Amino acid sequence: MDSINQLLENAPIGILYESLEGGILRANSAFCRLIGYSEAELRRLDYRSITHPEDLPLELDLLQQIIQGQPSETTVKKRFFSRDSSIIWAEVKLALVGEPVDEDSYLIIFVTDLSDRQRVAEEIQQRREREALLSDISAQIRTTFDFSAIVQLAVVRLQQALDTDRVLAYQLLPDQSGTCIAESVSLCYPAMLGQSFPAECIPPPYIEAYRLGKLWCVANVEQEPLADCHRAMLKQVQTRSMIAVSIQRIQETVDPQKRTLWGLLVVHHCRTPRNWTTDEQQLVQAVADQVTIALEQASLLQQLQTYAQELEDHVNQRTRSLERSLQFEQLIRSLTETLRKDLSEDQVLKAAVEGLVETLAIDGCYASLFHPRQRSLEVRYEHSSPPSDQSLVGQRFAIQSWPEPCRQKLLAGEACIHEVSWASLRELPLPILVRCDRAGSSPLNSDSTVITQLISPILDNQGLIGALCVYHTQPRHFEPAEIKLIEQVANQCAIALRQAYLYRQEHEQRASAEHFRLFLEKSIDIFVEYDQEQRYIAINSAGLALLGYPLPEVLGKTNRELLGSSGQELDQLIAQAFKTGEPVFVDHELSLPSGTRLFETIYTPIADPAGVVQRVVGVCRDISDFRRQWQLLETQNHQLTETTRLKEEFIATTSHELRTPLTAILGFSNVLLQEFFGQLNPKQKDYIERIHLSGQHLLDLINDILDLSRLEADRLELEPQQIFINDICESVISLIQEHVENQNLRLEMEVEPELEYIVADPRRLKQMLLNLLTNAVKFTPAGSVGMKVYRSHQRQSDSIPDTVNFLVWDTGIGIAKAEQDLLFTPFSQIDNSLSRQHQGSGLGLVITRKLAELHGGSITLDSESGNGSRFILSLPLQQSSQPLLGLNYIAIKPMT
Repeated sequence: MDSINQLLENAPIGILYESLEGGILRANSAFCRLIGYSEAELRRLDYRSITHPEDLPLELDLLQQIIQGQPSETTVKKRFFSRDSSIIWAEVKLALVGEPVDEDSYLIIFVTDLSDRQRVAEEIQQRREREALLSDISAQIRTTFDFSAIVQLAVVRLQQALDTDRVLAYQLLPDQSGTCIAESVSLCYPAMLGQSFPAECIPPPYIEAYRLGKLWCVANVEQEPLADCHRAMLKQVQTRSMIAVSIQRIQETVDPQKRTLWGLLVVHHCRTPRNWTTDEQQLVQAVADQVTIALEQASLLQQLQTYAQELEDHVNQRTRSLERSLQFEQLIRSLTETLRKDLSEDQVLKAAVEGLVETLAIDGCYASLFHPRQRSLEVRYEHSSPPSDQSLVGQRFAIQSWPEPCRQKLLAGEACIHEVSWASLRELPLPILVRCDRAGSSPLNSDSTVITQLISPILDNQGLIGALCVYHTQPRHFEPAEIKLIEQVANQCAIALRQAYLYRQEHEQRASAEHFRLFLEKSIDIFVEYDQEQRYIAINSAGLALLGYPLPEVLGKTNRELLGSSGQELDQLIAQAFKTGEPVFVDHELSLPSGTRLFETIYTPIADPAGVVQRVVGVCRDISDFRRQWQLLETQNHQLTETTRLKEEFIATTSHELRTPLTAILGFSNVLLQEFFGQLNPKQKDYIERIHLSGQHLLDLINDILDLSRLEADRLELEPQQIFINDICESVISLIQEHVENQNLRLEMEVEPELEYIVADPRRLKQMLLNLLTNAVKFTPAGSVGMKVYRSHQRQSDSIPDTVNFLVWDTGIGIAKAEQDLLFTPFSQIDNSLSRQHQGSGLGLVITRKLAELHGGSITLDSESGNGSRFILSLPLQQSSQPLLGLNYIAIKPMT
């Protein structure tokens, strides 16, 4: 037994006897040294108290299996708590001594210390984790150029690897102040991300040391001599221990004097003070180096991107320049093509103006043509972007109203750039139309608004033709290439306009020559051209037809050779035109194969610039038929005049012969009606009244016929005089008053108060009004009739006098539209039952119209069947007895 105890005591591994209930029965010296307890202390402890709680369930499960006999022994790794609470890794082999059912059975446990092997394994694991950390950061650097993402990954992984409370990246600014740009911090401690700290927090010696690449490691910051600001900052964030290492640029680390400190990578341990191992310090330095690489990579990337952007900008600028050059060339080519296809001035200007607006991206452009006589420019075409509802087209601007420098450059053939403020634009008549701003939402009405315009003259060696004006409603710098383009476009326009003018002139000349040739060919007049020997050198078809010879037999011959002796007189007249140089007019007869014809001829000499007559052009018109027709017309006119005279004599004689017995009939019937020779019975009185009325009707008819005859022969003489309008109206009303009362009609009259006088023939005016009122009463069975006199103004010309309108209206039977033209036809009456109840010759309205026209007036009608009629007699309002407008002054006898 002693030998066994001695062997147990001297064993190099720990041996422990444990009861099945978990009590410690015995422990050798090796186990006591391992966990720091004496054997006596262990016997007072339970086996469970020195076992790590996480390993206890597994060990109890193995113990239960051993008790059950399968297996009888087993091996497991577990952790023990030492006296100083540290953890000891050990390999434990359990074996059962005795039978499970025996009370004296126990477990023997062999404990092999694994602390060194575990420590080595942990160090290997930490090294692997640190290598993985650096590998991850390197991979992140390789896969992304986002410096912020790399720094954030570095601080997160470094916090995990060091099992510390805070890791942050601190960027120094030029004034030595700093800002936390990345952070990984435990939740129980305050965050520093985004906070800024003054330069005083890190003293200059520390900054210099960091610049030289030194690492600062502090196990307990409370025992370190720090600046007050630095200490307060660390205390504020609860830092107990820390490591700080510099982040520098690789390119500057070769020469220490040229190193630039970008910032710091800082590790804070807040729970307790901490002794940082060399490996941990090296890990922090390695991570800082990786961040430095990332920083340099980001800086190089930024430089590369800047260079790439500059290169891209240069390429884009060059591309834009090439595109602009291509656009310029395309515009010139388009103008040339337009010039080749179309010689229209408007089309050329349209292509130029629209092309400039689109190519130069300006607000607008217009083209104008120069009028030398008026010394002005007329806008012919305009284009703006965006389009405007206003237009300059058709407007003219005098060159003299332009600013002097601009006018001088324009006339000298130079382009002029002119900037005009809104305030000046309202005072100067500059050819520019201000529109909306670029967004098209509000008008440019600020006095500070500056409008830029470039005016390029359109001219050639013959002088100024017009001008091109481009304008922009904002200050605009025109580049030399743009100015050159505008000048080239102006030159193209000058060529096009000059060619268009020449083409139009040539076309007009050709058209004129062609029209003249066609005129000569189709003319019935004879056109002949003679040389200085009186020989034919040209003759039209009418002349050939008259002579009866073909053209070859006529050219080169004289009139004498063609016409014989009768042509000799013509040759003498032609020779006279050559000699005097003056036109010769003559009417002469020619004996032709077709007979003797009468001609009206003019021989016109044509001289060269020196004044020498080179040829004579003769124009002959055959007036034989015209002369015969004129003689026949003279005979017919003489016969018609004689017939008219005989008719008038007949009418005058007949009217005189009729008036004599009618006067006797009317006089005797009137005496009988007065009952001077005794009373009449009703029957006699009725017959005598009918005789009197019939005679009066016949006398009125004769008077109407005489008036109409005089009017048609223009022999009716007016006797105009100044008369009172009220007086003439009341006189006419009194004549029809009795008829109105007999028919129970209502009579109305209205005269405008301002109207007092009118110049007219009072007898004829009364006749016209009486005709109108008599008809109104005659064809109004019931209702009312009336007359209204008012004035109307003539605004077309001051030389045309105002008119006086006599409106005669009624509520009678009216006149249908289709029958109104018959009213002014002699001896015509509308055929209806009511009109046929009244006698009438149908001459009243005809005479009224002719008398109105003779006064220089007119008469109009407005009527509908069943709705009454409105006759308006309009006469010029003469203020004195001067000749009436529109009258036949030969037929009027003025008042003396």
